[in-house]
Amino acid sequence: TRRSSDLTPFAGIGVNTAFYDAMELAKQIIAFAGSADHTDLDAYVVRYEKAMFENARRAQEYTEGSKTDMLLTPGAPRTTIESYILRHAKQDTPAWTHPMMSCFVYVGYWVYKWFV
Repeated sequence: TRRSSDLTPFAGIGVNTAFYDAMELAKQIIAFAGSADHTDLDAYVVRYEKAMFENARRAQEYTEGSKTDMLLTPGAPRTTIESYILRHAKQDTPAWTHPMMSCFVYVGYWVYKWFV
């Protein structure tokens, strides 16, 4: 399994993912320190690792998709700019806005490509 430090730079989220992982580890260490049983730190670390691997998987899919959009698709970036923009916009917006945002981006670029 890969770590967040193994991310390619195509989404620009490697350092943020690593900082997030460090913050989550710190939360588990604090939870261990506040618990009554100070003999089983491993259980807290395992809990952290499960969350870290899930977070890293999402980040890897995100950065891999960005790389594919910009480098590995025939005609890129002209043919993939919509999916690239939507991939990044969907990271920061609520899921209920995604259909409306997708429609807006695809129609906007369809019109744009008529004139450029």
